[in-house]
This record gives sequence, C-alpha cells and structure tokens, in this order.
Amino acid sequence: MINSPRLSAFLVSIAILCFMSIEARCPAADLPAASKVFVEHVTQKPKPPEGNLSSVFYAPSKTESPFYNKLEPSETANGGLGNDYDITKKAGKYVAWFGIVREIAEDKAKQQTVLTVEHKYFDGVTDAHILAVSFNGSGDFQAIVPGTGHQIAPLSLVRIYGTVAKVDEEQIPRLEAIFVRDWHWETFTFHSEYGIQRGNEDWRELKNEDVYEIYDPSPDVDYYLLRLGDRPEDLERLVVLAEKLLETARAARPDLELGLYPFVNGSGRCSNETLSCLFRDFNKVDTYDVLAKVLIQALKEGDVHVRIRSVHLLRGMEEFAAPAVPQLILAMSDRNEIVRSVAISSLGKIGRPAIPALPSLIAALRDPHESMSVIIAEVLGEMHAPADQVVPTLILATNDPSPNVRLAAIRSLEQFKHSAAPALESLINLLRNDKSPVIPGCAAKAIGVIDPDGRIGVPVLVEALKSPDYFIRMYAADGLSELGLKAVNALPVLEQSLKDEDVGVRIEAAKAVWKVGGNLKQVIPVLKEVLESGETFPTMCAVAVVAEMGSDAADLFPEIRKLLTSSVSSIKERAVVALGKMGVVAIDAVPDLVELLDLEADNSMYGANDAHAIRAAAAAALWRINRHPRAIPQLLKEVKVDLLPGLYHAIEAIGEIGEPAAAGVPALKKLRSDICPPIRQCAIIALKKFESAAKK
Repeated sequence: MINSPRLSAFLVSIAILCFMSIEARCPAADLPAASKVFVEHVTQKPKPPEGNLSSVFYAPSKTESPFYNKLEPSETANGGLGNDYDITKKAGKYVAWFGIVREIAEDKAKQQTVLTVEHKYFDGVTDAHILAVSFNGSGDFQAIVPGTGHQIAPLSLVRIYGTVAKVDEEQIPRLEAIFVRDWHWETFTFHSEYGIQRGNEDWRELKNEDVYEIYDPSPDVDYYLLRLGDRPEDLERLVVLAEKLLETARAARPDLELGLYPFVNGSGRCSNETLSCLFRDFNKVDTYDVLAKVLIQALKEGDVHVRIRSVHLLRGMEEFAAPAVPQLILAMSDRNEIVRSVAISSLGKIGRPAIPALPSLIAALRDPHESMSVIIAEVLGEMHAPADQVVPTLILATNDPSPNVRLAAIRSLEQFKHSAAPALESLINLLRNDKSPVIPGCAAKAIGVIDPDGRIGVPVLVEALKSPDYFIRMYAADGLSELGLKAVNALPVLEQSLKDEDVGVRIEAAKAVWKVGGNLKQVIPVLKEVLESGETFPTMCAVAVVAEMGSDAADLFPEIRKLLTSSVSSIKERAVVALGKMGVVAIDAVPDLVELLDLEADNSMYGANDAHAIRAAAAAALWRINRHPRAIPQLLKEVKVDLLPGLYHAIEAIGEIGEPAAAGVPALKKLRSDICPPIRQCAIIALKKFESAAKK
C-alpha cells in the first residue's frame, strides 16, 4: 500500500523546494529608525563584461573606504586556496566578513537587528565587472547591527565591518557591526568552492546545482534560487502552487488520500537530499504515472525554480517519464537555459519513446550555447533511434568548431557500433588531424568499435600505435582490442607496444594482445609488473584487465590475492571482483574472502560505502569460486543496504545465481523502481534472468 503522506510530501516539495519559516526572517516594514550604522546597498546590476573576463583586487566604495582602511593587511582577505581562515579564532579582532544573510531578527525595544550570516571566503580578488566570492565558508556568525529597518534582504550578500566579541565555545562568533555593505541579487556571484568548507550543512542542502556550475559571470534570479534556495516572500505563492499540483495528483489517482503535508526537517526547510530520496518510498511502478502527470503540470508553471526541479526529477525517472515527452519537447524552448538543457538530457534518458523529439533535437544542435550542443550530441547517442536518422547529423557534428561538441559526437557514434560505419572517414580525419589533446585518441577507440570488419580500421590504428602521443597510442591499442580477432594483422606492432615507455599503453596493449592473439606468455609479465608497482591508478587498470581475462589470468592469482590487503578500497574491491571472475582457480583465496564478509566501516580506512561494496563483491566472488554456503545469505543481506556500488554487486550476483537466490526477488522488484537509473536497469536485467530461467 502506498504511503499517502509521503506522496503528498513529495508533491509539495516540488513546489516548496526550500521551505523557510517566515517568522523573524523578513525586515520590518516600519520606517528606519535612527541608526549608528550606515548600510550601503548595492542594487545596480553590472553590465556584462566586454571581451574576456578579468580579475582585479577588491576596491572599497567611497563610503566604505574609512572602514576598509582600518583593517590589518591580514584581514583585507579572509580565506582562499592557500590561506586557511577560521572565524572561530578571531575574538577581539577588527574584521570585514563576507556572507549570505540567512536570518533576520529585529528587536525594536533594544533598537538592534541581529543577522545570522553564512560566512563566505574572499581571497581579495574579484571579477572586474561583478563582485565574486567563494561558495565555501568558515561557518555561521551573527552580526549585531544597531537600529532597525535597514532593508537588508534575506539571502543577499553582505560585508560586515566590526569587532569580533568573545563568546563561549558553544556559540557562533558574534560581530559588533559598525558598517554594512549589502549586495542585492544580480550584483554578486560565486567564483567556485575554494577554501575549507566549515559552513552550516543545513544551508548547503538548499543548493540544487552541480559543484561545477557554481560560477556565472552574469547571474539572474534563477542563479541564486538554485544555489541559495527560495526567499521567504515566495512561500505563500509556492503553497498555492503546491495545492494545484496536489489537485493534479488527485485527478490522476482518486483513490489516493492526499493533503498538504510538507515534509520538512527540524529547522523548517526541505532537505534536497530528502526530496531526492523520497522516490524510494514509491515501490509500485504505477506510482510513476502519478508523478509524471504532476511534473508535466509543474513544467507549465511560471515559477522557474519549480520548472527546474520538475525537469530534473523527470530526468531521474528515465523510461518512466515517457508520458512527458511532448512537454519536454516544448521545454526545449524554455526561456531558462537550465530547463532547456535538462529537458534535452531527459529525452535521452527516456530513450526510444523520445524519438518524436528527433527533429527538434537535430534542429537545435547548432545552438549558440556550446554546452547545449554538447548535450544534444550526447542525447542523440542515448535515444536508440534508427542509425540512418541520427548518424549523418553526428558526422556533421564531428566537424563542429567546438572540441567538446566533436568529442560528444564521437562518443555518440560509438553507441551505434557497426551501424555508424559511414562515420569512419570522419573519425580517421580526426585521428590524424585534430589538434585537440583528447579527440584523436577517442577517435581511435571509436574506429575500433565501429569498423565492422577491420579492413579500414586496422591499418589506421597500427599507424596510430607509432604516434609520439602516448594518449593516441593507448587508445589505438584499445581500438584494436575492440576489433578482437579481426585485428590479427596488428599483432606484431601490438607486441612491440608491450614494451612502450608509458604504463597505460602497456596495459592496453596487453589487453589487446590477449584479445587478438591470446598469447598469455607475453601478456602475463606485463600485467604482473604493473600489479607489483604499487602505483594506484595503473594497478586499478591492470586489475580490471585481469577481471576481464578471468581464468586466463590464473598465473596472476598470487599478485591479485596480495591486493586484498591494500589500504586503497577501490583496489581491494577490484581485486575481489577479479578473483571471482577467475573462478575455481582462486580457491585458495576463499578464507580471505570469507573474512571480508565481516568487514565494517572504519573511518581511518574504509567508509560505509567502501565496506558494503567489498562485502557484496566478496559474497559474489565466493559464489563464483566454489558456491560457498555463506555467499547467498550475505548477498540477500547486502541487497537491502541502500549504498552504491555494493548494490550493483549484490543485484548482479543474485540475477546470475538464479533460483537458489530466489529470496532476493522481492528486493529486486522494489529496486526496479529505484530513483537511481543504473540500479533500476541492473535490477530489471536480473529479474529478466529469473523469468528466463522460469520459462525453461
């Protein structure tokens, strides 16, 4: 039975994305009282820069200068890439701290205003045309501002000058303010996330944007909504919208008892993490029908924050968002760039049902925004559309002026495999002539994937193996590996590459020699040397090759077994997987693997995710090696742990085991509607294996 309050919570959360209590957060509406503090408001939106962006040192305003000039040189900046700054250690200091105003409390009796401010690091350098600070900070502080009615808006950026009072260790730092400079929205931006983050995680949860998208040289209102959350004055409007969306849900499923039930945490704000994880409560796939209808309605609303959250959630629904395709096609023309880009990305995740969007996608590929063209090129490879409708467009995109668009086109062409053979000529041209440091190598790999018989690709990739660029050599070997037996004529050059000066080339050449010629006597020593090197990344790559080789890599069993003692969790996990792939050859490692079934998180070495992944991988390996009696009970336990990547190991192994692990089917059925698309797909594949076995 569906948990109705939870469903209501999710629907309301679409609209009330960052619910904030209205009490004690809005400036007083009365006229400003006499004040000992001058508040300077920066309200004029700066003009976009002409030409390239540039950086300058901070320049105080004329009014600010007397206060700025009193600062010690060490306090003109407060935190940066190479300068740790801790606001809790500044008692008695005269400072000027930047921060986001999170709470405002006015006391007319005391004639003072208390601001709770989320500190932001500032390294002294800003954009020439707009003030820019770090998104990270040293924590919250309070500023005591004499007077009331200062008209400081919530979520604006302030720089507060004053002396830090001595407070108890349990209290946040308090600043006796003597001057405040207040930047309204659209007058400041965030450079990046530099400095050690000590800030309040409650505020952090309100961020609904990727870490790499923090900066924008010309921010609009949407920019702040996605990074800082909603302003209190938006609350009433959002509640009305929430009721509208709930009505949509009621119309879709009259049997559901829905009410206005905002799911908020103790501080009165919705947690973005909670909003995302609410999907996990909908363990009936048909519930997605309701969600799709609600999100389609939300995409039609004027509130950009709601549209952005809605389109993000539709993307996460993947194939279950198919009913939203017509609205997503319309959203490709949304006035907000984020809505447009995520709508396009959603169409790719939906797959084949989104094919009606192809004409619009192809027409939009020349979008003046490079990032949009990159997304479209990627989506054209994800949709599983007929090759003749897409490949010609992707071939044209391989000539795009942007290297990022060219790279996305190459990767999408790979998805069509042999059906993309008409692209070989363009890919060969990129391999030989493109000036990007990455594209020639990626083109080499794609040639191996796409060439149907190797007659065109093998000579070209053999030539590339002699390139002075190690990256091209490495991917040329990878491309020949993809061709397998069709690349037999390349064996002499591949065998020479086993002695290449670059370790990455040697690893890929070893894999290729194994796949093309099966000559283990030449391959094993190369991989053994890497496994014994102690270098983390090369070791991880070599272990992955060993796992692919399975029992063919039996001679490397001692080296792989030793890696079970590695302090690097990813190496230990991969070594466990490799032993399982070796099968009965790894029988002597069974006691070691059994011991790993009891591995617990240890903050000094392994986190909960690491421990779960290793335990699940060990259980799967034990089944593959000798059908160990502890394998299935452990897998049934691990498949209920809501952590990645251990879930992958558990789901895959249960599907592989089949009937003996039938007790895991209920968990798999629940996971096939999981919020995480790869987990859903893995669970669906595992369940299909059960169904196939049942039919036999």
